Amino acid sequence: DMDQFDMPALKLLKQRSQNTLTVSISLYGYTRNYPEYVPVNFTLGYVVGSIGPYQDREPVTIAGPRWMLKSDIIPNVSIDKDDTCYDKDLNKFKPWIYDAPFMVSTDRVSVDLSNSLPIHVHALMRDIGDLRVGIQHDTCVEIISPDSIPYMTLHWMENTGGVVECALTQEQHTSLTENNLKLVLVQMVSSGGDALCSDSVFPSLKSTHSARVLLSEVRYVLRPTGVYVGYVDEDHTLTIDIYVTDFGEPAVEKTVTIFRRDFIRNLTPANGVSVTSESAKTDASGRAPFTFEKTDVIPFPRQYHDAKYRQIQPCADLICKEGICTLPIEGQGYRFAYRLNSSEDTVSWNVVILGFSDFTPPAVPSWVEDIEPIFARYKRLTPIMNTILDLGDYKDVTLTRNIEMLKLSMNRDRFLEADFMPTTRDLSFKKTKMVLQWLDNPIYSTPLDIEPDPTDKICHPPVKNLPGIDFPPTSFLPRCQPSAALKFDQSPGVYPSGLDSEGEEDESNSTLPIKGRPLKGLVGKFKSRDTCMLEDLQTQLQTALELEFATIPLYLTSLYSFGENCNLEADELITSVVRQEMVHFAQAANLLIATGQYPLIDSETVAPTYPTHLPGGVLPDLYITLKKASLLHIYYTFMGVEAPAFTEGSSPPVHAEDTIGQFYDEIKTCIDYLYSGGNEVFSSDTSDQVPWPWNSTVEEIGSLVIVTDKDSALEAVEQVITQGEGAGELNAQEISKGQLPHFFRFEEIVCEKRLVADPDTDTYSYSGEAIPFNANGVWPMRDDPTAYNLIPNTNCYTEAKAFHHVYRSLLRSLQETFS
Repeated sequence: DMDQFDMPALKLLKQRSQNTLTVSISLYGYTRNYPEYVPVNFTLGYVVGSIGPYQDREPVTIAGPRWMLKSDIIPNVSIDKDDTCYDKDLNKFKPWIYDAPFMVSTDRVSVDLSNSLPIHVHALMRDIGDLRVGIQHDTCVEIISPDSIPYMTLHWMENTGGVVECALTQEQHTSLTENNLKLVLVQMVSSGGDALCSDSVFPSLKSTHSARVLLSEVRYVLRPTGVYVGYVDEDHTLTIDIYVTDFGEPAVEKTVTIFRRDFIRNLTPANGVSVTSESAKTDASGRAPFTFEKTDVIPFPRQYHDAKYRQIQPCADLICKEGICTLPIEGQGYRFAYRLNSSEDTVSWNVVILGFSDFTPPAVPSWVEDIEPIFARYKRLTPIMNTILDLGDYKDVTLTRNIEMLKLSMNRDRFLEADFMPTTRDLSFKKTKMVLQWLDNPIYSTPLDIEPDPTDKICHPPVKNLPGIDFPPTSFLPRCQPSAALKFDQSPGVYPSGLDSEGEEDESNSTLPIKGRPLKGLVGKFKSRDTCMLEDLQTQLQTALELEFATIPLYLTSLYSFGENCNLEADELITSVVRQEMVHFAQAANLLIATGQYPLIDSETVAPTYPTHLPGGVLPDLYITLKKASLLHIYYTFMGVEAPAFTEGSSPPVHAEDTIGQFYDEIKTCIDYLYSGGNEVFSSDTSDQVPWPWNSTVEEIGSLVIVTDKDSALEAVEQVITQGEGAGELNAQEISKGQLPHFFRFEEIVCEKRLVADPDTDTYSYSGEAIPFNANGVWPMRDDPTAYNLIPNTNCYTEAKAFHHVYRSLLRSLQETFS
C-alpha cells in the first residue's frame, strides 16, 4: 500500500497506476564467459531497475508490451583485437547487443536498454558510438531522439535503470499506434546506413548522417501471462495463457501452436509431460490457453539423454552411463515453445514444465526418515549455503531463526512464482508440503506406534530403522576380544608427571599452575614446585566439586535417553557410576567445609554448560558433549573422562596426562605437605558437614567420609581416585562384587561383555555375561540441548522451561545443604 509512504513520486505513481506498480530489474556486469575473469569475479555484478505505473494487459513476468529484436548488423566501431569482444574466428568485433522492450504512451516512448548494450567485464559501458531512437519508414529512419543517448555518462545505468524516454509528437504517436510503423535503435554513422527522413531535424544531426539499425521492432510478441515455469504431478494439471500482442495491442483470433522443445539439445526424456491440445486461438483479450498434464512416469533422479551433457553443464553430482546422465534432483524439466502460424515477424519465450512422480507423504514426517535425505541433496548441490544454513545438520536446521527462514523460503504461494529460487522449486508439491509440516513439528525420528506395558520387561525401541553403524568393528578394540589376556595395573603415576606415553620428557608448560588448579606441578618427577598453601588447597577443592559436577549431567543425559526397559544392563552400570559421582561431589564439599570454607554451587560460574572442557585443565584434549547414549559416545567421552594415567593395553583416545586421578594426587600431596609443617588443616567440628542421609551398602556406592583430620581427608580422596580410574591392581574379589572402577564399567558396556578373571593365569578378559546394547532402544535427541531459540508455547519449550525451574531449585537446595 503506497499510502504509508509520504513521497510525492509514489503519490503520482499511484494516481497513474491504480495502486499497482511495474518493477523492472536487470543484472549487468555479471559474466560467466571469460575463463580468466570467472575465478575471482563470478559472483559479482550490478542490479539496477526502474519502477513505473502498471498498464492494463501488461504481462506479469516479462517486461514491455512491445519489443525490439537485434538485427544482423554489427556496430561500426574500431576495437583492438585483444579485446574480449573481438571474435577471432569471425575476425571482427562481436559486441553484445540484445533485445529491448518498450512502451508507447500518449506523449512519449520509454525504451528499456538495461539488458541491451554491450559492457566490459568490469561493468563499464562500451562505447559503440552515437545511439538514437527512431521510427522506421519505408525509405528512411525518422530520428525522435534530439540528442545521443548518454549511456557513456558516469553512473548512467545506476541513475536511469537503463530506461530512455523520448517525447512523441501526435504524428509520431499515430505512426507507432495506428500506422504500424516500427520503433528502432540506430547507430549514427557517416555512411552505410539508412537515410534519415527529412523531418529528422535536430541540431546534433548532420545532413551526412545515416542510421545503422541495431534493434528493430517485431510485430507480434508472444509470452505467458503468468508463470513461465510450471508444475504438474498426479493430482495437478497446469493451464498457461499465451498472450499475443500485435504492435502492443491484443491480437484476436490468432492461431498459436505449441510444441515440445527439449530442454538442452535433445537431452530430456521423450515422455512424461504433454499438452492436451497443440493449438489454440486467441480470445478478445489476446490470450490462448494451453493445459499441461503428467502422462507418463517421471524419472528420478533427473535424466538427460546425452553423455555430452558432461561438457555442457559440468557438475560433481552428475553421473553418466550408457548415454544417460542423471542428477540427484527431483522432477524432470520439459521445455515447450510456441509460435503463430501466420507470421514470421514474432518473438516468443519458452515455458518449462516440471513434472513430478507420485509421492505418498508420511502422516508424521521426521528428520531421519524423510527430511534429511532431501536436505542432504541440496547441501551437496549448493555448498555455498553452508555459510548461512547447514542443511545436513539437524541442530542447525531446527534453530528458531532457521525454521522461520525455511518456512518463508518454502511458502507454497511464493514457491509457485516463476522467478523463485530454482533450488527450492525443484521439489514437488507434496514434498514441499511435507517439509512445511515437519517445520511445525521438527521431530528427529518417528516413534513406533507402541505404548509399552510398564510390566513388560521387553525393550520397546523408541527408534526404528536407525541408519548407519553405532560402533567401529570389533578389531578396532582388541581389548574387547574374549581371547585377550590382560594384566591390569592401573596405578596412577606409572608414568611420572612430565613424561608422555613413550617415557620422554614433555617440554611443554604442562606442570605450571593454571586457573582453578594452583596445585598443578606439585607432584611428579618433573614437578615445578615443592610447597602449597591452605588457600591453594581450598581453591583446588572447589574445582574438584565443579569437576565432579561436570560429569553428572554428562552421564545422566545418556542414561535418560534409554527407552523403556531397554539396555537394562548398561542402564544399571551407568546408574552405579552416577551415584558414586554424586558421592564424590558431596565428598569434595565436605573436604572444603572441613578447611573452614563453604563451597559455591548455585552460581553460573559453577554449574556446567555444554559443550565444554573439564574444569581445572583436566584432560584438556577431551571435549565434553551431552549426547544420547551410544557405544561411540561411551567409548570416546565416558571412558575418556575416567581414563587412568596408564593401563596396559589401553587405547582410550585421550591424553594420558592430567587425569582426574592425577588432579586428586595433587590434593593428597598438598595435604601431606601442610601437615608435615605442623598445620592443622581440617577442623574437628563436623557440624556443617553432610553425613550419609540414607541407608546404602558401602560396597555398592562407597562411604561419605566425615573429615576431621589428615587421615580421614586422605581416605576420602583415595576413595574418589579408586572408584574413578582405580588404584593398584584389580583382584578377582573386586570383579566378582562388581566393584570395578568407572573406566572398566564403561568398557564393559563398550565390549558388551562382563569382565572376568582367570585366577590360574592372573589375567582378565571381557568374556563374561553378555551386556547387549540395542542402538534402536535409545531416544533421539539433539546434542547439548538448550532452551535457547526454542519456539514459545511448544511442547519442547514448555518442558525445557519446567526443567530449568527444577534444575535451579536443585542448585539452590544443594547450596543450602552444604552451607
